[in-house]
Amino acid sequence: MYRYTVGKHLEGAAEAQSWARLTDASPQSISARLKQLVDAAPSPKTVNAHRADLNAFFAWCTHTGRLEANPCATVPKSKVKADKKRRVLSPSEIRDLQEAAPPERAICYRFLLLTGLRRSEAAQITWAHLHLDGVNAQIELPPSITKSGQPEAVPLIPDLAAALRDHRGEAKPGDPVFDEIPSMPDFRDDLADAGIEEVDARGRRVPMSGPCPGSWATDAPPLSTSTWTVDDRSAEKSSVTSKQPSSRLRSRFLAAKVVVGSSSPAKEPVVVTDDPAGSTGSSGCQPAS
Repeated sequence: MYRYTVGKHLEGAAEAQSWARLTDASPQSISARLKQLVDAAPSPKTVNAHRADLNAFFAWCTHTGRLEANPCATVPKSKVKADKKRRVLSPSEIRDLQEAAPPERAICYRFLLLTGLRRSEAAQITWAHLHLDGVNAQIELPPSITKSGQPEAVPLIPDLAAALRDHRGEAKPGDPVFDEIPSMPDFRDDLADAGIEEVDARGRRVPMSGPCPGSWATDAPPLSTSTWTVDDRSAEKSSVTSKQPSSRLRSRFLAAKVVVGSSSPAKEPVVVTDDPAGSTGSSGCQPAS
């Protein structure tokens, strides 16, 4: 399929620019071809896909000695403006979603929303990656799973760690934590059953997993030590050390506000401190409802 697509893109460019031989392809003619595509009103992503296929073909020609240089190498990509509008589910909406979804999907939603892991990462997690019995429960992500290619330690709040222990049953260390990750159609059905709009009046979409751009979870500053208040009944503390503090780590603050299954949402704001001696400050942001 890949060869077919590259071939069609190459044929289209050759016909549009009257290429009779490889040496007819120049940076100017390739740029002209991409401009033709832009004028035909495809998205910048589509134009970049054409450029990538042409670049791959000419790079192969250069590697095999058919061309001295890649004429596409100096042709810039089209700028893609990705303005994704997303919002964070409120604590009450997370509880409604879990109550509406079947148990096997509810625990997966709980895990994704309270850890910030991507669906592809969650699909590869086995019980050997989870450390649920220590003081600071966490997930050890190997480089083969993370998008960055770097190992990461993802902390788990006690409520989620307890739910995962119940979910494990008699599973072995090498078994996957989730037999199946919910599909987007299933997620939309569960949102509808919970009475939650996938896209709100402001055009913001609810993602199944991961920290949401523009939310207070991603706006929080990178910290090496965090203190969070779970609700008005208890407080849990955990020290988290990460070589590369990321939005995934900062999304834990959303988890800190949510006590899934409780009768009322958390009342105390998330308190963050970078000072073990005790100076604290509030994140000052609230999840969108």
